[in-house]
Amino acid sequence: MNKDELIALDDRGIAAWDTHDVDAFAAMFADNFGYTDDTIQGTMTSLDQVREYMSGWFTAFPDMKVEE
Repeated sequence: MNKDELIALDDRGIAAWDTHDVDAFAAMFADNFGYTDDTIQGTMTSLDQVREYMSGWFTAFPDMKVEE
């Protein structure tokens, strides 16, 4: 990826996060991935796990937004 593609990907991720769009966020993942976070044990490897994880964040913090 070049710089412009990385910026566009970041913008998509931030937009999905800020609108709490779980499906748009999950759609950014490759077919085969591993996603780790210090707030959970283990590694997420399925889109269902990512959707559940993100839904948990959005439920706990309904006003959460990314500030750049």
